[in-house]
Amino acid sequence: MDAAAPFAPPPRRKSDLVYGAVAVVALALALVFFVAGEADTGADGAAPPLITVIEPRSGAAVSGPFAFVFETPATMTRDSTGWIADGRYHLHATVSGVELMAGTDDIESIGGNRYRWSIPGLPPGEHRVRLQWSGPDHRTLRAGGSAPFTLLVR
Repeated sequence: MDAAAPFAPPPRRKSDLVYGAVAVVALALALVFFVAGEADTGADGAAPPLITVIEPRSGAAVSGPFAFVFETPATMTRDSTGWIADGRYHLHATVSGVELMAGTDDIESIGGNRYRWSIPGLPPGEHRVRLQWSGPDHRTLRAGGSAPFTLLVR
């Protein structure tokens, strides 16, 4: 071999391209699963309990302070950080794309598995609302949340 001859890489084989494509797909899937995290279920893979909004009904008009009355088959308990269900889920509301989190004094048990979440008020206009669970890391879980509904705030 001539020491002055430039180094030439070996020719590409079809298998090199296939392995490269498989690696790219595997990395893309790993990224999707990493970013999605607990998007649909809790950390143990079980779906969170269902939230059903009792009041206000979709299309209702509210003004000033009001409350969401909801029920869930989970028993909610109050701890130092707020209210949690099944020891790991806490309640969030998405109101026109903005997330609200209930504070320690914002929710009260009203009997059975019904709860009242006091809301100080929302800006006037029509709002699309959904109550949903978040995991311990505060990432919203799609599963278990209420059906979306609209409110007209005056």
